[in-house]
Amino acid sequence: MPAAAREPAVPATWREEYGMRRYGFHGLSCAWALGRTVELLGQHPQSSTW
Repeated sequence: MPAAAREPAVPATWREEYGMRRYGFHGLSCAWALGRTVELLGQHPQSSTW
């Protein structure tokens, strides 16, 4: 995938620091985003009660 299609329109420092990139037509992988959020926050998502 070319860099223009792979890199989101955010500052380069964000892409480098957080490992941000796009994955194909649908953009960011939700599974990757959730996993990365768990890593950064150090806690797992909790079940919704509503």
